[in-house]
Amino acid sequence: MKHLKRQAAAIILALMTLSCMSAQHRPGGKQIHHGAGNFTFTDKQGNPGKPITVWYYQPSGFSPDAPVLFVMHGVKRDAQRYRDEWIQYAERYGFLLIAPEFSHKYYPGKREYNEGNLFDKMENPIPENDRAFTVIEHLFDFVKDATQNQSSSYDIYGHSAGGQFVQRMILFKTDARIRTAIAANPGVYVFPTYSKKYPYGIRNSGITPDHLRAAFQKDFMLLLGEKDLNEDDVNLARTSEALEQGNNSYERGTNFFASAENEASRLGMIFSWKLTTVPGAAHHDAQLAQTAARLLFHKRND
Repeated sequence: MKHLKRQAAAIILALMTLSCMSAQHRPGGKQIHHGAGNFTFTDKQGNPGKPITVWYYQPSGFSPDAPVLFVMHGVKRDAQRYRDEWIQYAERYGFLLIAPEFSHKYYPGKREYNEGNLFDKMENPIPENDRAFTVIEHLFDFVKDATQNQSSSYDIYGHSAGGQFVQRMILFKTDARIRTAIAANPGVYVFPTYSKKYPYGIRNSGITPDHLRAAFQKDFMLLLGEKDLNEDDVNLARTSEALEQGNNSYERGTNFFASAENEASRLGMIFSWKLTTVPGAAHHDAQLAQTAARLLFHKRND
C-alpha cells in the first residue's frame, strides 16, 4: 500500500513538473500576470539578436476580450516611466498596457527607433521582418498568446520620439493590425507628400499611392500640446529640412496635418485623420495621457 502511495505521489510530482515546464515553454508562459511587471521579448520571427524589455500592466478584472494598448516611449527610452504614467488609465478603462523598450544598445539612434529601422546607413531598404514596426506586430501575437487575449487589433500611442514612431508606422506599415493610433508631440515628421525626399517626405521611400491611400483611411490622431513651443529643446531637430516644418513641435504638427489634408484632397483620397490640441499641455506625456486615453477608450466603454 505504501509502495502504491509512493508511486502515486511520484506521478503527481512528475505531472506538476511537466505542467510547469509546459507553461515555461509556451509562447508567453507565465510572463504576464495581473498587476505591473516586465519581461524580455525575443522576436524569433524578426530580430532574435535584439531582445526588448517589455513593461506591462494587466488591470483587475482583465478579460480575454480586453483591448490592448502599446505605449511607445520617447528619446530617453524610459518605457517603465511611460508604463507607470498610464497605469491609472489601464485600470480605469480595463485595457492591457504594453510598453516595449527599444534600448540604445540594439536600436542606437533615431534611424533605428524613431524612424522604424526602415533603411540602413547606405539608404538600402531593410527587410520587413527586421523593421521596428514589425516587432510590434510580433509582440502583439506574443501578448495575445500569453494572456489568451482574443483581440484582432490593437491601439498604439507614442509620445515625442514615440510619436514619430507611430506617425511613420501609419505610413509605412499599412497592413498593421492597428485599430486606432495616436502620435503625441512628434518633434519632426515625414510629410505624406512626394514633393519632399525621405525622411522629411515620401519621395524615394517606397510608398506608392496605394499605400498612401490606405494610410489616409486609418484611424489616426495627431495630439499636440498647446504649449509645446520650446525652440531650444536639445532633442528638437534643427536641420534645415526640419526647420522648414516649423520652429517648434506645435508649429510643425499643425503644418504637418495641414499638408497631409491638402495632399489627400489633391490626390482625391479619403482623409480620416484627426487633429486634437490639449490646452495648457507642453512636451510632457503625463499632460497628454489623460486626453489620449479618453479619446481611445471612453466611447468604447459607454
